[in-house]
Amino acid sequence: MPFATDRDLLALDPNLFFEIAWDAQRRVTSDNAQLTSGLLSAPGVDFADAQIDPGFVAILDGSALEVSLRPSPATLLLSHLRARADDPELIPGDIAGAKLRISTFQPQIELAHHELMQSLDIDETQESSITNPRDVALLEAAMTLRRIYDAARSAPDANACRALNDRRIARLRAWLRARLDLGDGATETRSLDTPSVTRG
Repeated sequence: MPFATDRDLLALDPNLFFEIAWDAQRRVTSDNAQLTSGLLSAPGVDFADAQIDPGFVAILDGSALEVSLRPSPATLLLSHLRARADDPELIPGDIAGAKLRISTFQPQIELAHHELMQSLDIDETQESSITNPRDVALLEAAMTLRRIYDAARSAPDANACRALNDRRIARLRAWLRARLDLGDGATETRSLDTPSVTRG
């Protein structure tokens, strides 16, 4: 399961969900959404059926908001983008009759996750042993952005964004150390650009 979510992509590129959106990956649209005390609802929309989970990004009347919780099939708790996904919610103001769009880049995140795990020589049975998932998610998100920019070269500034993101990936690859808990007090650290395994 990927460590990164759509809200991690938003943190790296605040314009992403405005400039790039593919119809095939759009989950929800509404012209009459309501936001009250952070709770989002829209007539006829079932967020559970649409598989909208924490970590998704909702575009509501031109504002990008992260999904913090799905309290019920008909409601989502939204927040302004937080520094960390587990920080307290930053509740936006109430809105009535708002335009709502929820798209996702989960397919691209999944591809980047698979690529990263292969590069670290970590299989599916070992993923839950990673003890620094937030570090791994950062590089996973950057690798996802590269795939998105590659697929959307006609989008405004896509090439410039890709060049900037490639430099980000290079720095993160050199920095990342994935730490695994092997049980019985044993640990293992794996890196990318200088392949190594350190056991403790």
